[in-house]
Order: sequence, then C-alpha cells, then structure tokens
Amino acid sequence: MCKKIRSYLVISLFFVLSCGFIFSMKSEAASKDWYKQILESNTGVYRKKSNGVTKTAYRSEFHYYKLLDINKDGKKELLLSDAPDSWIDYTNKVVILTHHKKKVKVLDIIDGPAGGGELYYSKKRLIIFDRLAGYSHYSIYKLYKGKRKKTLDLKYYQANHYGYSPYPTCFKNGKKCSEKTYYKYLDKYNIGKNDVTYKKII
Repeated sequence: MCKKIRSYLVISLFFVLSCGFIFSMKSEAASKDWYKQILESNTGVYRKKSNGVTKTAYRSEFHYYKLLDINKDGKKELLLSDAPDSWIDYTNKVVILTHHKKKVKVLDIIDGPAGGGELYYSKKRLIIFDRLAGYSHYSIYKLYKGKRKKTLDLKYYQANHYGYSPYPTCFKNGKKCSEKTYYKYLDKYNIGKNDVTYKKII
C-alpha cells in the first residue's frame, strides 16, 4: 500500500513539474515573440505622456517596422513608422515599443518636427534629432528596464538666432558650452551611427 502511495506521489510530482516546465517554456516563447502579435494586429492604441502632454497613436497608422536591440541587453525594441526611412518629416510619426515584465511598454511617440528630424542609434543609445531654421537639437537616450532616460541633450543655435549673437551658441544639458565641446559630444555618437531602415508590414 505504501509503495502504491509513493508511486502515486512520484507520478503526481513529475506531472506537476512537467506542466510547470511546459508553461515556463510557453511563457518564454511568448515573451520573445511579443512583437508578432502587434504586427499581426491592426487595432492597438498607444499612449505616452511627456512634458504634461499625452500623445496617442494607433496601430492602423503604421505600415513599416524595425526590430532592434539598441542597448544590447538581449531584448528587442519594436519601432513602428508610417514611412520607410529614418528621416522623420513633419507629417510622419514613429512609435517605439519594448517588452518588460510581460507587458508592452511605450517608450516614445515621436511626431515629425516642423523642420524635419531623424531617428537613429549608436553606442547603445537612441538618438532623436530635430531641427528648425538656425536650430539643431539632439536628444540621446539610454533604454533601461522598460524605460528611457535622457543622458545627453545638445542644442546648437546658428549666428543671429539666439539672443542676436553674431556667433553660434551651443548648449550641453541645458548649460552653455563651447562649439568645440558641442561637437566633441556630438561626434561621439554621430561617428559610426546606425540609420534605421524599416521593413514593410505584410
């Protein structure tokens, strides 16, 4: 009788462990393929609050995508775009998504700036460039645990566009800096940068 009970307990334990292992494998596979559900659907809604303003984007707006592991942590980011190039015109929009703790996270919703801009990556950083007449702005972000953190902000005002100065005026993280310092930090990420080229969502 005791042998039968022990056999039953062993079989039951093996069954429970097997089910747990299979469930774990399925969950891991689902985590790796999270982006497929987004690409196969056309009904998603994405929202991101930034500087007190909530931006909204709809999956149906986007016809191109790119999978990237920007920060080289083994987890890919999904970029959705309504245009095939890394250049963001004033009519364009890009959504950046990631997957963290079994949830899809919206890292950013980028509306094309009035003067155009660009999205690219370099040295484990995401770089967003925007411009206006006489003005250039680079925002450099680190992606970490489902969030983005700005690590560097560079602004360049051409002559006569900032305080009517006859010389260019540069800023690093909100503080005025020399043109030499500006280009030192900009070149760190611009040399060897990677442009984003999208694939058509089929």
